[in-house]
Amino acid sequence: MVDVFVSAFRDIVDYRIHETTWWISQVFAFMSLIVMFWSFQIKDKLKMMLLLGLGTTFLAISAAFLGNWTLTVLFALASIRNYVFCYFEWRALVDRPVARWLWYFFAGVFIVATVASTVLLVHVIRVDTAGTWVEWLICMTLIGLIVGNVISGTDLMRISFVANRSFNIINHWYFANVIAVIIACLTISSNIIFYIRMFFAWKKERKAMKTRVVVATDKAPGAIGPYSQATVYNGVIYVSGQLPIDPATGELIAGDIGQQTHMVMSNIAAIVEAAGSNMENLLKCTILLTDMGDFAQVNEAYAKFFPGTPPARICYQVCALPKGACVEIDAVCAM
Repeated sequence: MVDVFVSAFRDIVDYRIHETTWWISQVFAFMSLIVMFWSFQIKDKLKMMLLLGLGTTFLAISAAFLGNWTLTVLFALASIRNYVFCYFEWRALVDRPVARWLWYFFAGVFIVATVASTVLLVHVIRVDTAGTWVEWLICMTLIGLIVGNVISGTDLMRISFVANRSFNIINHWYFANVIAVIIACLTISSNIIFYIRMFFAWKKERKAMKTRVVVATDKAPGAIGPYSQATVYNGVIYVSGQLPIDPATGELIAGDIGQQTHMVMSNIAAIVEAAGSNMENLLKCTILLTDMGDFAQVNEAYAKFFPGTPPARICYQVCALPKGACVEIDAVCAM
């Protein structure tokens, strides 16, 4: 097997390396290598698709200079597809989403175009190719990429692209596109590297979840006793009871019970954000009041922090609170 590859490489050197079009194709293939390797190290789907579109455009140009018109057409369609769905993703990101049926419509159009172009080039025009079965496997992986554009996440796109690159290695070798073969191997390895990175990040996150982490921030009052502002364990934040203390002065604020409640909730929000979460992830609050007659005002100020679905809650009346405060609230929050 090694002798076969060595012989093929020598044929490339002997017959293709002196052609100008071969060199131009390798330049575009190398540009594609840089862009695509970078793209698969990015989690953000919009950025990943945009870079994939650019890299696929370079591959289409590279294939055209080698006279591989099947790959040229398929790569060109893939580029246009990526740019279209990039536009859709961007519209959703800026709160101007396009109708969902448009996603499915364009996905259907690109699937039909991919299948039709494969039939036309392979069975009607009968362009030069490494094999009909290779082109159809490439076609199937492109359909997987199209579906991956529509559904959430990037896993299907990554898996389909790895399969696509694997089958394209056969085609690139047949057309003596050495750098494209290297690109295919490196982009496959880029995805493998990405998942290895994600695995170790997951292991680190799992280890961190099993370790108690103390939260401290100067945007909320410091502890006035032997306790922490909050602790995090197993993905849950436990916020200590907060008083209506201004973190800038360390003193109870003046004002009615509504203003005091607002100060308490602002302190909780600052601690939760310092822990890496937000108020939308609050699971439960406990309210302590020295006078249950203040409940209506406390409730009004409290509700302003939960425009959506509020967390579970319990409220008690107590005889006294630290520093003579009228209200104290603690919280439990998810990461």
